[in-house]
This record gives sequence, C-alpha cells and structure tokens, in this order.
Amino acid sequence: MQMTSEGMKRLGIVLGVLASVAWIISIAVLSNGFAHVEPLGWFIFFLGIPVSFGIMFLVVWGVDWVIAGFRTGAKH
Repeated sequence: MQMTSEGMKRLGIVLGVLASVAWIISIAVLSNGFAHVEPLGWFIFFLGIPVSFGIMFLVVWGVDWVIAGFRTGAKH
C-alpha cells in the first residue's frame, strides 16, 4: 500500500530524521558524550539510527493507512 500524498511521505521522512537525531542525542547524553560506549554499544548505536527512522516512518504510514480507510469507507 502506498501513502496517499506526497505530504505524508515528506512528513514520514522529517519525523524519521528527527527520531534518528533524538536517538543520537539520547545516546550521547546517556554515555557522557560517547565516552562510555563499548563495542556492543557502538553496534546498537548504529543499528538504532535506521531502526528509529523506520519506526517513525511506519507510524506515519500506519496513520495514513487508517485515515485512507476512513475516506474509502465514507465513499460507500
């Protein structure tokens, strides 16, 4: 299923980028400026960036999907 508008795609991208930046900032703060990050922590850090982007993008896609369902239901 595709998003119904270009605006929703852009919203998903913007919120995904903001979620990724929030992830980076939160890890920086929690690890005291990345000073206390161990090798496994770096793996989780770099894995978390696309995961946080993807989760936020999927949330926007899901909301758009629900809204599209209401629009389709109203037409019948």
